[in-house]
This record gives sequence, structure tokens and C-alpha cells, in this order.
Amino acid sequence: PSSLPSTSSKPSSQPSSLPSSQPSSQPSSQPSSQPSSQPSSQPSSQPSSQPSNQPSYQPSQSSQPSQSLQPSIFVPKETVIIDGSLSFSFDICSFSEAELAAFIEANVATIEDLACTVPNSQDTVSVCMAEIVSICGRQQRKLLQSSRELQSSTWQLEYRVIETFTCAVVGCNSPADIAAVASISEAISANIGISMENGSFLSVLSTNIVPTSGLDASIVNCLTVWGNTEDPETEVHVDQGTGLYYPDWVYGSCLEDGNQPTYMDNHPDTWISDSLDQCCARFFSSNHQCLNLQGSGLWYADVINK
Repeated sequence: PSSLPSTSSKPSSQPSSLPSSQPSSQPSSQPSSQPSSQPSSQPSSQPSSQPSNQPSYQPSQSSQPSQSLQPSIFVPKETVIIDGSLSFSFDICSFSEAELAAFIEANVATIEDLACTVPNSQDTVSVCMAEIVSICGRQQRKLLQSSRELQSSTWQLEYRVIETFTCAVVGCNSPADIAAVASISEAISANIGISMENGSFLSVLSTNIVPTSGLDASIVNCLTVWGNTEDPETEVHVDQGTGLYYPDWVYGSCLEDGNQPTYMDNHPDTWISDSLDQCCARFFSSNHQCLNLQGSGLWYADVINK
């Protein structure tokens, strides 16, 4: 090609078949309406001020896939419930109201001391408590309902031990979870039974009687105690969430555990939904598993529907 541009008032309508070895340093004032078939080997470092009306056929791919900094997880828990009964050689039903209240409080503390497998102050994933559900045949307020109906009996006290632990999987049905239920159940029944046989129940009871309650702790010196425990019941549940759902990109589901990223908190109208149905329809309409609240907690590769 010539080293000087043409001075003709009618330049050629077709480009040269051989590109110039010294291209112009300034872009044309009349850019082509069609892009070149070959991309530039030195692309611009700045985006165009007039973006394309059509997206590219291939999406851009980041060198690192996007993921939550702290993946959200459910916190499944299982509660073990064991009912038991106690009677004493003294007619505790003849106590005054204040004496009976002090005696009951001391028994609750004694049952927790002896039956709970792990003290609450030393364990952050297990919670254990005891409650009296019947006194001298009078049923008390229940803190946790059980499917077992308490029948009227000759037992002076009927109680309930409730221990809750965090499961290894969502369904609380892993071998570790099953073993935990068995271990807790056996420990509670054995601890109560042994304490009655060796006298430690009454010893601990005497230390739990508050001196200012009007009830003399020495009363246990002339007491004997006996009782039994029932077969355990279990309940599986997931901790209640915030009621506000957000999309979790890692698992393709919606969660309400309050762990949404900051950018979602900054734009709640865009990312936060008031219900699971709304969130799933909004972000994962093609994923039917989004509405599945529970599962086994175990994951596998689906090679058929990949």
C-alpha cells in the first residue's frame, strides 16, 4: 500500500485485502457497522462508552467460582424424653405449701445433678433439664409435651428428664445420632437407678434443700426412696429461624438462619423474602428441591440428572 493516504474525493468502498503495516493511530470517525471476524490481539483496557445491545454468546467465567464466605447450615437437634416416678417413705403430701415447694425444688435439682449426662455449663451443644409433672396425683404444667399420657398412680412424684443434643445430620438418623440417643437414654435410667441403690440420691437431695426454705435437710436421714423410669421418646426439630429468607447460592436453596451476606442486607427488597415459597419461586424456580425442608443430611453425586 501507499505510504500516503488517497486524496481522492471518492475513496474506495471496499477495504484493502492487505492491511497496512502502519495502521492509523486514531480511530475512524465512521466506525464499521459490523465487528471484525477476528478479535484484536491487544484489546482496550477500558470498557466502551456505548455497550453492545446484545450480550455475548459465551458468559464470562471467573477464575474462582462465587461462594458464600460462611456457608449456611441448618442446626438439627434431637430431644430425648424420659419419664420417671419417685416415692418416699414419708408422706410428703402432708407438707405445708412452702415445705412441699422446697422439697420439689430440691428433687428437680437432684434429678438434674444425677441424670443429666453432661452438665450444661460444660457443654454448648447439649441441654439437659428436669421438671416435675405430677405431685401427689396432681398434674403440673408441662414444659414440653410428650405423646405419653401420664396415668394417675400411687407415686408421690412423677418427673421428666429432657436432654437435647445437636445432630450430626439433618434427619438425625446417622449412626452417630442413633448411638447418641441410646447412650443418653441408658445413662439417665442407669444414673437414677444406681443413685437409689447406693444412697447417693438422698445424699444429693439433702445438699439441695435450701436452708432458708423452712424444710430441715435432716429429714432425709429417716427417708428411703424408690422409683422407676420409662422407655425414652425422641423428637427431632430444627431451630426456629428469623422468618426472613435469602438465596443460598452454594446449595441452591433458601435459608432463614440470619447469615445472609452484607450485600443482601443492604438491598433487602432485592434479596430478602418473607416466605420460603416466595424465595424459591424468585431465585430457584427450576429447583424443586428448594422447598425440601429436611433431608438425610448426606450428599451424593447425581450422575443421571447432572
